Amino acid sequence: IANRTASFSGSTLTGAGFQTGDQVKFRGPAGQVFVTPTFVSSTQLTTSLTAAQTVTVGAGNVTVTVERGAVVSNPVSFTITTTTSPTLTNVNPNTIAYNAASGTITLTGTNFASPATVTIGTSPTQVIISNPQVVSATSMTFSLTAAQTVTLNTATHNVTVTVSGQTSNALSLTVSIPTLSSVNPNQVEYNSAPTLDLTGTFFGSAPQVKIGTLTITNPTIVSPTLLRVTLTTAQINTLGVGVHAVQVDNSGKLSNTVTLTIIDPTPTLISGSPPTVVWDSTTAVTLFGTKFQTYS
Repeated sequence: IANRTASFSGSTLTGAGFQTGDQVKFRGPAGQVFVTPTFVSSTQLTTSLTAAQTVTVGAGNVTVTVERGAVVSNPVSFTITTTTSPTLTNVNPNTIAYNAASGTITLTGTNFASPATVTIGTSPTQVIISNPQVVSATSMTFSLTAAQTVTLNTATHNVTVTVSGQTSNALSLTVSIPTLSSVNPNQVEYNSAPTLDLTGTFFGSAPQVKIGTLTITNPTIVSPTLLRVTLTTAQINTLGVGVHAVQVDNSGKLSNTVTLTIIDPTPTLISGSPPTVVWDSTTAVTLFGTKFQTYS
């Protein structure tokens, strides 16, 4: 077997006397590993270390030799440095809707690099993003599909970033049920056909609106914070006079409740003025009451 000489740069060993079947030994402060290189030629080998192997070898000065049985090349050296763990300082937005695409979520922190992974939650409600967009050492973006938000379910989850085997601190991301802040108008008449605007957040991609015993399956999504429904006269009359609970249903996740009041449009007469008039005379009379309409 020819004598071996070697030098090491990155993943390439150059020298003389290399043969198929050679082994590369990395010996460091913590231990040593043998790696089977790719034979390129008698003067070149290529090899690499896994993250686990760098831990076995240890951080610091490492000696590299090419060996085949008792024949060993001259040693060369390189350095394994300790990777600084990434840190997370912000998740924006930190609350998203259930069963809806999230749009872009931006992570801010330090020591970001490619390749990286983002882990959200823990099994079985866990999503791992294996290809986030590393914008810079301090910024990273990704997005979630509607299906991934369903996997996460409605809860608050830890978010971490992993780079080169080092995992950051955790921040929170919440997948929220819908929230409902108002219905406008919140009072309508019996035997009418009103259009209602529902204001809130996190409605999702296919919300339904529940009003009392009715379920409206196809509200108009005006914006992420506004739903619009038009009720028929028959629906209003089915609900009847009274106060009715209104909720948004996002794939089985119900919002808080606001109320819609249906009032009785029957007019009531309280008094007239003047209370008496002269027979066979023309007198203007004013009537006082409630719920008068132009066709009364």
